[in-house]
Amino acid sequence: MKKTFADVTLPQGLNERQIGVAQDYVVSRLQDGFTINNFVSKHGLSTKTFYAWKEIEGFSSYIDELNEVLIPSDVLSAVEKFRKRVMEFVEKETMTKEEMNQFHSMFKHVIDASNRMEAEKLGLNISAGSPTSVPTKSVEERKASLLSRLKGNTTTTSKGEI
Repeated sequence: MKKTFADVTLPQGLNERQIGVAQDYVVSRLQDGFTINNFVSKHGLSTKTFYAWKEIEGFSSYIDELNEVLIPSDVLSAVEKFRKRVMEFVEKETMTKEEMNQFHSMFKHVIDASNRMEAEKLGLNISAGSPTSVPTKSVEERKASLLSRLKGNTTTTSKGEI
């Protein structure tokens, strides 16, 4: 019998909103173009609040359990073994190209999800440079722009730059 989200025990101390956000986070971060900024905006959260929630033991363990439902640890382990094998492939040819292509096509979604999760752990936005990414100003640039607009000095910024 395949395990589902409903089979995962809800941790005590989390409210309905946190549970919903955790469930959507696990599903959303497997999608192409996933960014934390878009995700927290979708849920009306600040990144500070979201990362504070991730520090809560119940919240983070719930996310881990939900991840196990979507991508079982044995599959992630296989991807890690594949990565190691590919690194060894440079020095020793033990896997045929056909075998590598078959594995890659079978587990592509897991490899992509694993890459996104690793990039997220490192604080990288792997969707940068993709057609869906939008260049953003730094917090200081936005603050300066807002302050100048509030003071009535609109010569340094134009509408829609924030």
